[in-house]
This record gives sequence, structure tokens and C-alpha cells, in this order.
Amino acid sequence: MGNHFDWLSSLRSFEMKKDQPKRVNICWELKDERKCQTLSRDEAYALKKYVDDKDGCVFWFQALDD
Repeated sequence: MGNHFDWLSSLRSFEMKKDQPKRVNICWELKDERKCQTLSRDEAYALKKYVDDKDGCVFWFQALDD
């Protein structure tokens, strides 16, 4: 019976983790500035679009397994 509770606890932990916002490492270059940051998924995609629209370069974009 202890195994059932261990499995249930693991499932709850996974469900809680699944609901957490995803984070992304992003590195970019725009004009003379190079920078890397860890941002939320939505912020990273917004920044990527901004950099692309300004003819910059995103050279690293990686989702993190929190």
C-alpha cells in the first residue's frame, strides 16, 4: 500500500510542476549589445520577435526543465 501513495505523491508533484510557468534561456545580439537572460516563456518569445523585427540575431533559445 505504501507504493500506491508514493505513486500518487509523484503524480501530484508532476501535476504541480506542469502548471508552473516555463522558463527559457535566450541569448541575442542587437546592434552593439549581446545579452543572455532567463525569462518566462511568453517574455522570451516576445523578446525573440522584437529582436528579429529589429534585424538582430537570437543565437540561443532553450526551454528549461525546471
